[in-house]
Amino acid sequence: MPHAVIPEIDNTLAVLSILDAPVQFNSIDADPQSIDIAYTLFISPNDDYSDVEKLLQNLTDTFSNQDLLNSLRLARNEKSKITILLKQIDAALTNKTTV
Repeated sequence: MPHAVIPEIDNTLAVLSILDAPVQFNSIDADPQSIDIAYTLFISPNDDYSDVEKLLQNLTDTFSNQDLLNSLRLARNEKSKITILLKQIDAALTNKTTV
């Protein structure tokens, strides 16, 4: 999962991108993949890194769920459905860890 520490931000934030067409992604620790959904985490230096590690693991686990990914793909152009899915993701992550 792409992530970076951004010194200029006070709070960690994430961006979910659902692409119209897949792109190739080469990570340093995995084989190249075709990506159409990307969740990027921008980490505040104010956050405890052990909490960030837990969050990254929970996000990885959450976005490994093919049903969730398919739901996001189907809802791609429907803001209200995306909002519902994001709230469900946020609630699930909040129950696992806090950052």
